[in-house]
Amino acid sequence: MALLFREARNAPTYNDLMSMNAEEALKILTDRFRPYVGMLFFAPQKQITPTTIRFNGTVAFVDTGLSKLIITNDHVYRRFAELKREVPDLRMFVTGSSPNTLIELGENYLIDRGGTSADLAVFSLPNPLKLEDIGKAYFPASTWPSQRPGAGTPTVIIGFQGAHRVPVGSNLQINLTVLCDKITSSSQRHLILADEDQARKTVKINRALDELGPLGGMSGSPAFTVGPDDDARLVGFLYEAGGGADAMVFAIHADVITGEGRIDYGLIP
Repeated sequence: MALLFREARNAPTYNDLMSMNAEEALKILTDRFRPYVGMLFFAPQKQITPTTIRFNGTVAFVDTGLSKLIITNDHVYRRFAELKREVPDLRMFVTGSSPNTLIELGENYLIDRGGTSADLAVFSLPNPLKLEDIGKAYFPASTWPSQRPGAGTPTVIIGFQGAHRVPVGSNLQINLTVLCDKITSSSQRHLILADEDQARKTVKINRALDELGPLGGMSGSPAFTVGPDDDARLVGFLYEAGGGADAMVFAIHADVITGEGRIDYGLIP
């Protein structure tokens, strides 16, 4: 059975999660991986309001042991470049857990991008410790890159749906979407998660949210696996998905990024 969770503790095993109350399992997964993701959005530098946000994606924060990186999809960065031609003072910002705090993700922080070969864009802050200012942390990879998971491996993907950005007065409420499912197939190019048995369940912590729709905004969401030893591994990044609870999800392998944050084109078919 697969679980599709959305919104917002030490993750139990996948089998433990399957036997738990779905809402309890959702909270455990969210607390385990929430620190390592942020919402990336575009807005004019001097006019950041809920109504001026033009687009959002998801970024993952990872410490490979050699570099501290911020990773999203290249198509997210391409969209920023397109919109900036229309709005020259448009900037990229990353949200965190601390109220009213943001980090600007400067274009000059870009290390590498995969373009059409690998839909990834990799950044690094000049002062990596600035991430603490927004209450976030780098995922501490025990090894990098991680071994590619095979079909049947339980996987958790966490990110920020654009449809669930909710303006509340002059503030913006953002809601996490958490997907827990088994990998259906793993090719040289990507991982696929498909609800072949139509068994996913949707659980809402924030009851006011609309029903699960398009997963736009989840682009760049990290995919984690958790082994029997409770050792979490970052194994991929969502780059394409359908809509709704039965959406098919595609994630590019994380190992195409080197420890220094470069794209390893030798691993891309």
